[in-house]
Amino acid sequence: MNSKPPIRLVNRVYEVVSSNNTCVSNWGFYLFSHEFDKEFELRNKIGTIWICSLMDTMEAQQIELPKLKKEADEQGWFMLADAIDQLSNFCVLVGELLEVLSREEQIYLYDYRNQLVHAFLTSRHKDIISVKFFAKKRFEKEKIPYEEYHRICREHTGTLDSYLSTIIAKTLDRKLRYWQAVGVFQKEMSSLYQCLQDGKRIRIQV
Repeated sequence: MNSKPPIRLVNRVYEVVSSNNTCVSNWGFYLFSHEFDKEFELRNKIGTIWICSLMDTMEAQQIELPKLKKEADEQGWFMLADAIDQLSNFCVLVGELLEVLSREEQIYLYDYRNQLVHAFLTSRHKDIISVKFFAKKRFEKEKIPYEEYHRICREHTGTLDSYLSTIIAKTLDRKLRYWQAVGVFQKEMSSLYQCLQDGKRIRIQV
């Protein structure tokens, strides 16, 4: 039995944090820099795409990480299995950020995000529409009727950008533990990757 896990498996585990970090690195400047304080339409669009990207991290925690841990345990790569538990702790912090938004706000954002990145949408016209959101410490998928879906997407007060600004501002609160963790990860990504390759212990406190 190899003492070190294969790089293929290490990369799949590392992806949970590295892809999240990539999104923050791509969009964070526009979300926080005072240069864009007056560019609220742009910030709203970027904020929408970024928030919805966090759903991928939560889906990874619930669906992908258990598979990866099972493989690591079965092959005897116990330090990597432990590291997967630690990276799941990071996902907890992502979930804390998403939970500042209601189910309805998350559904609304995801609909708007799809309009920003897709030129042709069919799913929003089906009788039953699949949605996903994070609530009560769980990544959830639901199928809801057409009428409910479009009621959620219509039901906000004021203009589109004023509504989006209110939603996105809640997620940019630097007191959220997610932002503290991201600050550390941005400095330590290469060290984290090396620890995963070498089978060294990592610790992420929640």
